[in-house]
Amino acid sequence: MQKVLRRFGIVLAALVVVGATALLVVTRDEAPPHITDLTPRPRTLPPEKNAYIALLTLAEEFKALPQDDAYMKALEHLDDGNAWAVEDAQLVVRQAVALWPRFDQAVALSQGEAPIPTSMADFIPTLSDVRGLWVSSLVRARLTAHTLNSEEGLALGLRSLNGTHAFSSSGGPVLTQLTGIVLRGIALERIRGIIDQTSPSPSAMRACIVTLEQSRQPAETFAEAFRAEHRSSELMIRMLSKLPRTWSTVMDAPRGMGWFFKPHKTARLLAERTRHLIALIDQPAQAHPMPEKFTPCSSVLGNLAHPDNALGRYYLQLSTGSYTGILTARLRDQIHISVTQAWIALRLFEKQTGDLPESLDLLVPAYLPVVPRDYFTGDAVRYSRDVRAVWSAGETNLVVTHPDQEIPKHGLVLRLKP
Repeated sequence: MQKVLRRFGIVLAALVVVGATALLVVTRDEAPPHITDLTPRPRTLPPEKNAYIALLTLAEEFKALPQDDAYMKALEHLDDGNAWAVEDAQLVVRQAVALWPRFDQAVALSQGEAPIPTSMADFIPTLSDVRGLWVSSLVRARLTAHTLNSEEGLALGLRSLNGTHAFSSSGGPVLTQLTGIVLRGIALERIRGIIDQTSPSPSAMRACIVTLEQSRQPAETFAEAFRAEHRSSELMIRMLSKLPRTWSTVMDAPRGMGWFFKPHKTARLLAERTRHLIALIDQPAQAHPMPEKFTPCSSVLGNLAHPDNALGRYYLQLSTGSYTGILTARLRDQIHISVTQAWIALRLFEKQTGDLPESLDLLVPAYLPVVPRDYFTGDAVRYSRDVRAVWSAGETNLVVTHPDQEIPKHGLVLRLKP
């Protein structure tokens, strides 16, 4: 009996040693990753030269302006594309008359930088009010084109378009990039309206095509947004890394929680994903991964089936699951510029020759330096003389064959009026 107990004790001790060794192995984290390439660029722009800060300040002042029922009704009329009225526009523009000199100064600044975040809250600036200021500035541009001078109105619209660089090049998080994309889309739509309804001179339209090309956001500035998001995720990983120690004290599990969350391994996976996203900027849509269908409950269960760093993998799914959609939003932003350039060149060609060209190639080099690129496919934007339309293939490989054809959601088709 003593021999049996002795052997059992030896086996038990061996199992304890093996179990402890295994626990050490499975809970051991890896070395910290090298992520110097993902460090956001330093921000040193003084406030008086910072368009980003100036425009956010103006947006806050704009929001604080009194907005009575007459103003809201006029703004509602102007938002309806078929109900433009000079009286409504004058009321909206007068509302912010004291802000326009400072707005013009701010958008003329070529640089803008978001302040360096010091906490998680700093990664979510208040940008929703900027849209109201931008819409009002573009109403001013259209009003100027209608009542004073079409070239001057177009110049004001292009000035507002230039101001979107303050958000696109701010070095802030993805939210600032999306704000720039939204503002640019509004500006492009209003610029087309000015050209369509006031017919600026050929020289002004040619200059507009050049300015639109200059308004494109370089891929490197877009990459800064991913670096900023990476930095915020790093802060969160550091916060989460303190939780296992807290749980260990409460649950009396000194190393067990390390199996479920490994900070260094999570940081490495995050860095690899961020580098991959940066490499996909401006690549055709076919190169982008399909967005993952993410539901918190199923994701937790799926990760716990493979517990090694389950919490780390779950956090990465939470924090980066929508980034492929952001890449797609950038492609739409780029093709919006491309299609608008082709649309302006076609209008100018028809105005000067009395007819539309057979293909966009005939616009080069007199009207366009090159045929604008469709960033969804990597090829040229599409055009039909018979349908009188120029468009992007988009995500559905769109082909327009009829003037009254129904266009799918997110499809970008610009038609040329007879």
